[in-house]
Amino acid sequence: MNIKIIIFNVFLIVFLFSLIYLYVYINYTYEGFEIDQDTIESNALNREDTIRRINPTFEEVQRDGSMPGPQTSINMRILPFLNFSRISRGLQPLRDNYYWVTIPGIGDRYLYCIMDENYAGGGWMLAMRGVRGSKTFKFNSNYWTTDNTLNSSYDNILRVITNNNQSRIDLSVSSIGDLIYNNYENNTGEISRLDAKFDVFNWYPASEWMAIFYFKKDVTNGRPVYYRGGDRFDNLLPENAKGWIWRENNVNLKKNQLIPPLNFFQSRAKLQSNSSLVNLMSKYGVSNAKQLDKFKSNANGYPKLWSSQGGYSFYGINYEISVFDTSRSYLRWGFSWNNEDSTYSNDVYGGIGSGYNDYSCGDFITCCQDTDGVNSSIAFEWYVR
Repeated sequence: MNIKIIIFNVFLIVFLFSLIYLYVYINYTYEGFEIDQDTIESNALNREDTIRRINPTFEEVQRDGSMPGPQTSINMRILPFLNFSRISRGLQPLRDNYYWVTIPGIGDRYLYCIMDENYAGGGWMLAMRGVRGSKTFKFNSNYWTTDNTLNSSYDNILRVITNNNQSRIDLSVSSIGDLIYNNYENNTGEISRLDAKFDVFNWYPASEWMAIFYFKKDVTNGRPVYYRGGDRFDNLLPENAKGWIWRENNVNLKKNQLIPPLNFFQSRAKLQSNSSLVNLMSKYGVSNAKQLDKFKSNANGYPKLWSSQGGYSFYGINYEISVFDTSRSYLRWGFSWNNEDSTYSNDVYGGIGSGYNDYSCGDFITCCQDTDGVNSSIAFEWYVR
């Protein structure tokens, strides 16, 4: 056989195997938000297994996070379901508030935590916050790829949550209380004061993400109407929710390998195979977007926050395609719709880290929507545990 033919065949075989490897790597290494049932069962947090695994001492459970240091700061190792441990030992549960939390390798940080057990046990730490009208966390902002922080110090936080009378605002609503519902579109001073990014985003290897979106409809009959819906928690009634909720139970780039949110965005990986380039209607076995839990109208009659469209759809992280004039549909965590079966002319999109006019978060329509949402910038808080 001619030596040139042999060499060509060898190169051809190597090339084909490389393509196969690349396909397997892309589709099975980046497993995305929703992975196989065995991993979900092994990673999922529940009360009994968590307490048994971490085995907190009474001294650890007694800590209330009121001050930094070994006597009172809460170790993030026991933060999930900490209240379950406290109740089982005759202690009062902690409420949603700011606490000093010890992050291994980083130290004590003053963090807003959702401790309400109705939120799948509680123990959620605030990682990022953007108010309505913000452009701080636009798609191309370096906050997504750099371990910087914003308004995260103890002094920064006190300046926001303490008014002129030195009384604290109602932190059961959000990390900045009712301030989260205001529209700061033309108030750059307040945006720069209220937007925040914390070390949790940079360094904490989270297994779960939760986004809460806050939007207040115009006052009706003297009372404001708040948008609530999305992912449900078993014991949390929609009317008691802080806002519209997205939750992802298992977030990783590789099975059983947890990383901080920052590392996802530094990798610029589109999570495969279940979150990226997937038709949501086919995935969830429904006929249209209105039936998807994350986007559909709330059963209790609350208004619909998100717009949607039929045809091709994406939901996941780092949505970015190299096609002319498509940067407006870029998203760090969110969805993009198109009525044609392609990625080239998306018309409806929403979520966090937007390319649409560089908003930090929002719901946006350019054409042909099937359902109408708010079509506006939206305030959000991003929690992890």
